[in-house]
Amino acid sequence: MPLALMFATALLCASCLGSSEEEYTYYDDTAITAFSLGTLNRYTYVTKSDGTDSIAKTTVTGSNYKFYIDQQQRRIYNPDSLPVGTDAEKVVCTITAKNAGTVLLKHPDKDSVAYYTSTDSIDFSRPRTLIVYSQSGRTFREYTVNVNVHQQEADEMVWDTRSADEATTAWQQYGQPLLSLIPDWSQEQLDSDAALLPTEDVSACRYTLRTNADVERIVVVGNRSLADFPDDSLAVVWSKLVENDEHSHDHQWIYLSTTGNRFPLPRMKSLTMAYYDDCLLATGLLDDGTVSPIYVSRDGGNVWRKDDNYPLPSNINGSDNENLTPYESVKLFADDDNRLWIVVNDRAAWCGRINRLGWK
Repeated sequence: MPLALMFATALLCASCLGSSEEEYTYYDDTAITAFSLGTLNRYTYVTKSDGTDSIAKTTVTGSNYKFYIDQQQRRIYNPDSLPVGTDAEKVVCTITAKNAGTVLLKHPDKDSVAYYTSTDSIDFSRPRTLIVYSQSGRTFREYTVNVNVHQQEADEMVWDTRSADEATTAWQQYGQPLLSLIPDWSQEQLDSDAALLPTEDVSACRYTLRTNADVERIVVVGNRSLADFPDDSLAVVWSKLVENDEHSHDHQWIYLSTTGNRFPLPRMKSLTMAYYDDCLLATGLLDDGTVSPIYVSRDGGNVWRKDDNYPLPSNINGSDNENLTPYESVKLFADDDNRLWIVVNDRAAWCGRINRLGWK
């Protein structure tokens, strides 16, 4: 129905109702006061056990995603986007209007509108316009509706290659300063024998505790010399708390014992560590000179596990990499833009980021 005709019809209905012998009050003010989605379909690619890809269909509960209504700008949108792969072309929604106003849906390409019903599916794959008329039919408001859908998998790590110059600049700005965290052990208080201190491949991180914004933790990892400790197969990890309030006091360094630990950090040549995504990440070189899978610690350096959420760049150890293994060194560090860097032989470099850490 053309928009002008729909508007005239609304006015006519209001005047007819007003001629009844009974008196009614019809309100001129109107607004959309609530908006929510029903159940949506989601389609994602999955890999079967035989290695082939297929499309899996699941559902998304739209009511779990809150929609904000900006009455000033007359915008309706969900700040928390729906998961990637959600089908926004066929969506059932629930719309509430003030004073029982009439809600219309404007055609995206033509000058026509249709009455909104809660049972009809609507294509929200692009912005749509809702028009709500007051009960009297004399006033109306238009709203633009945006149903936001993520275009990336939230937890996917995406890597790209970087030049040696870029890697050097990033290391000097973000990686090298962390070396200053490695203490002069002779000036420090230790809770365990100094023979357990790392002497090579030493790396350090410093981060604020999530439970106390005034306290930081420094974690140092490294290896002991095989000449002195030929049976070492595990790295050594030390930790220290640093208080930053006015009543702070100095803490001693704590050795994180591997006794009874089922998931210690293994000894690796060129061991390197970074603090990223609220956890510690560590890698190094294996005996064949390839880069080890990344180990993750979420408890301050005690337990270390391999984690598929933090994969290496796909070609870092592959034959298509121009800097073929065996490698001599590897560096791992994070920058201020939530990006993770891996640099091998101070030459080949990759920079990656988990998608959700790049969303604004």
